[in-house]
Amino acid sequence: MADNIVLKKRLSSFRTENGRLTKISDDLLVDILRAWESWTGTAKEYCISLGLKKDQLGPMIKKAKKLAKSGA
Repeated sequence: MADNIVLKKRLSSFRTENGRLTKISDDLLVDILRAWESWTGTAKEYCISLGLKKDQLGPMIKKAKKLAKSGA
């Protein structure tokens, strides 16, 4: 859970004034993926812990998996 607080703070630096997430760095995406893989709760709980909406997590995980597969 403490890792999610750090990830949430890191994500906040990529939020616009309107609250949208833009141009998230590749290393942060991979860190989110690693935390997701070790998460034991539900997807909804994970999204809440990161301050995300449920439809934001899927594309982030998908992009992070591509990055991890390419060796980023």
